Amino acid sequence: MNLSQLLHFCGTNRQRAGTAAGLSPTTLRNWELGLTMARRSRMELLAVELGVSVEKLASCIASSRRAAKRAASRRSSGSR
Repeated sequence: MNLSQLLHFCGTNRQRAGTAAGLSPTTLRNWELGLTMARRSRMELLAVELGVSVEKLASCIASSRRAAKRAASRRSSGSR
């Protein structure tokens, strides 16, 4: 499960979850894309808001990063 799927499962989206946890939707998107690393303190805020463990949230973020990396790799190999 990636972060988008987790948010959907929890009945929310990046905007609502981020705002409720005091994070911007851009921050969550950057975590998904691997552009920035999530600080544990910020992950704790979001995990509480979603009602999941920090470990579950971290696993979903990691899954999102792997998917983003694979997609970027496919795009770059297809443009040769």
